[in-house]
Order: sequence, then C-alpha cells, then structure tokens
Amino acid sequence: DTIFRLVSETNEDSMNSTHLKALLEKYRLSGGGKNDGGFQIMLLYLLHERFVAKEKSQWWPYLKIIPTVEEVKNKSPLFFDEEKIDYLEGSAVKMRLVQYRETAQNRFAHFSTDYDTLLALGSEIALDWDKFLWAYSILDSRSIWWDGKRNLVPLLDLVNCMEVYEEDEDNKLVPNVIHSTTVDKNGENAVTKISHTVKVGDQVFENYGQPNHIYFLYHG
Repeated sequence: DTIFRLVSETNEDSMNSTHLKALLEKYRLSGGGKNDGGFQIMLLYLLHERFVAKEKSQWWPYLKIIPTVEEVKNKSPLFFDEEKIDYLEGSAVKMRLVQYRETAQNRFAHFSTDYDTLLALGSEIALDWDKFLWAYSILDSRSIWWDGKRNLVPLLDLVNCMEVYEEDEDNKLVPNVIHSTTVDKNGENAVTKISHTVKVGDQVFENYGQPNHIYFLYHG
C-alpha cells in the first residue's frame, strides 16, 4: 500500500509515470504482491525510480548510494557465467544457484514481454537483463521484512551481519539474538533494536540468522 501511495504523489513529469501508476493500480486491484512479499511490485518501482525518474525521484539520495549495476555484477552470483558456476561443482550450492538463476530468467521472460511494463519503464529499461538482475539482487540482498512484506529502508539496510558472542548470566558465550524489525504505530518508521552491547564508536552488527549458503547466494 505504501508504494501505491508514494506513486500517487509522484509528479507526472512523463508518460512513464502515468503508465506506472496504472500498472501498480492494476496490481493493487488484483491483489498482486500478496504471494511474493511484494517482490514484483518493488522490482518494478525500483527500476522506475532508479533508471526512469533518476534525480527527480524523492528516493534519489538513497538510490545514488546503493551499489551500481557494475558493482553488483562484480559480486552477485546471479551474474556468474558458466565458468564461475562450474567452480561450485560437487557442492549442493551449485544446484541452488542454477535454480536461483532459472527463477530470475523465467521472471524476466514474463517481465520483459508484458506490454504494460514496457509502457511504464520504456523498452530500454524493461528489456535490459543486467538492470533487471541488478534490481533482483538489490531486493534479495537489502530487503527488510515486517508483516510479511519486503521493504527497502535507507540506512538500516547498511547494517552488516555478524554473530556477536557475549557471556550470559551463567558465563557461557552465546550469540546475539536474530534481529527483527517492526514499524512504529504511525506506520512511518522502521524500528530495529540492537541485540548486543556496543560502545561509542563501535560498528553495529545484526545477526541475520541464516546459513552461509544463503549469505553467498543472496548477499554475494
């Protein structure tokens, strides 16, 4: 619902914006996003704001500091060629990566042939495989979840993952608890509380609570 509200408030500087609103409204009326945590809607909106609206987007201060297409290409397994994938031979991670890429390819096939998407983004963006994978990777690596929906949250998504071990009341070393995020009562701010002791000037970490192969596939 937040995306639909934000788009409705966006200045209509181009025909693309008008088509974007119409496409998102179609998603809203059809219940789109309920089964994928809003992934498809977020992907469409992210591509529009980064590559169509650009500096005119209210999110530009955030969009200009997240990794570029070239930076993501250098780290995300989604961009691996066959030679790099073959380095994973003998590991179950290889099959997971192949399946991950196939899912992305199938989504792109539908995305890039959807007429309304072409109108909303323009063919230069909608048909660009690298830009699609960029947005796909950004959402998988930076999304913050609450209420079953994914969100891009400036600054909060900069917090890196690390298990921090501290002594409990029995003097046993235990890892910090897995982080969780909620939204305040006004529905405007994400709230994530730190789960370990820090001093002034210390880097803050979160425990994502995932196995290593998930970090590799989705965070690079």
